[in-house]
Amino acid sequence: MPRLHHRSELKAIRRDLRSHPTVAEDYLWKRLRRRQLGGWKFRRQHSVGSYVLDFYCPEVRLGIELDGTVHRDPLRSAYDAARQAWLEAQGIRVLRFRNEEVLRQLDLVLGAITLGTLMFAIVGESTRVFEEMGSGGIERWVAYPAVAWLLGFGGYLGGARDLGARD
Repeated sequence: MPRLHHRSELKAIRRDLRSHPTVAEDYLWKRLRRRQLGGWKFRRQHSVGSYVLDFYCPEVRLGIELDGTVHRDPLRSAYDAARQAWLEAQGIRVLRFRNEEVLRQLDLVLGAITLGTLMFAIVGESTRVFEEMGSGGIERWVAYPAVAWLLGFGGYLGGARDLGARD
């Protein structure tokens, strides 16, 4: 089975992307590196399959993508959608932000990433619990208000929408 993470044929591309970041990538990386955000470890320009994610948190399998103006092109949007679907099929959730959001509203972006890491850490555990408990599992989790509050943001963060299908 071929290697999924850090394939050697993408090493030069990853290195080049790290050496020449966009302004938004550089700005965000300064706040993500060295476990500055909630103690989570982030990698930059992390390859998964034939794709390279801008940032990746391996502990919760969370990818972060920053989109510039090129991503507004309809053909690029279709490529991005297929890429995201493939990554999600591998169990990696992806949060996407526009470069302008990072540059103008960094605190909101960092808040969404923090919420995403917490939520995906909980959802990763809760999906096993749902399988074990069967029907009625969601009621136990909803009994904990903080967990229910975090799970309520699944549609916004784009990774936990399928959670509703489990209840």
